Amino acid sequence: MRAELAHTFRFEAAHFLPRVPPEHPCSRVHGHSYVVIVTVHGDVDPDTGWVMDFGHLAEVVAVPIAEPDTVS
Repeated sequence: MRAELAHTFRFEAAHFLPRVPPEHPCSRVHGHSYVVIVTVHGDVDPDTGWVMDFGHLAEVVAVPIAEPDTVS
């Protein structure tokens, strides 16, 4: 049997824009909220009943989010 697994990840990031005038609100450090929905399609493992372990999915997603310089 094939199935679809979707998991929503939320994270926050902060930055400032150094080339705007000092009175501009974005000249100060400010943050943004992001939502990433990862969907996996595959065959259900007959032993576990899963398409993929949520823990493994979280590990795969965490590296690019936590280390953005490694993503091209």
